[in-house]
Amino acid sequence: YTREIYLFRGDVAYKRKRYRFAIDQYNEFVKNQVNHPKINYARFKILSSYSKLITNKDKDIGPSLGVIEIYNLLPDSYLDSEFMKNTNRIYNSARKFVLKRAIYISRFYIKKKEFGAAYSRIENANIFIPDLIQNSYEAQYLKILCISKMEDGDSSIKNLINAYQIKFPDSPFLDDLSKIWWKQQLDL
Repeated sequence: YTREIYLFRGDVAYKRKRYRFAIDQYNEFVKNQVNHPKINYARFKILSSYSKLITNKDKDIGPSLGVIEIYNLLPDSYLDSEFMKNTNRIYNSARKFVLKRAIYISRFYIKKKEFGAAYSRIENANIFIPDLIQNSYEAQYLKILCISKMEDGDSSIKNLINAYQIKFPDSPFLDDLSKIWWKQQLDL
């Protein structure tokens, strides 16, 4: 029974909605009971606890990044477990939250005309969710907008805009990108 005390304490904390404490307890169980039959259950409960901490209210991406980090380190034994379907749902939700927050924060800095900070928010998210960033027409638009404001007259802007038009032919931002290009040409 002493082997499972961390698991038991994690379950109690989870039921009481004390998710950070639950994460700590489940992590201790995983660390100390690497061959226990309930190890995958504990891993799932860590992911589930993190998912409960993801809220639009406080806008903290830490729990989402926790989910992504754990997901990327899951052992093969977990990938075939009964928990994988719900794990994928939690993982995809966390990834979308990181994308949404990166775009929101980038737009916040653009309004303040802090284009370097806006650009870095998209690039930081690119570390964790590169496929979502690369395939988001809004994230790519914001990157090009920031680059155009930081590097006036740079010839690579035209290449970025052309690549954007090919990748996102139905983007609602195409007119804005054309205006950016023409404004730069007039400023030269």
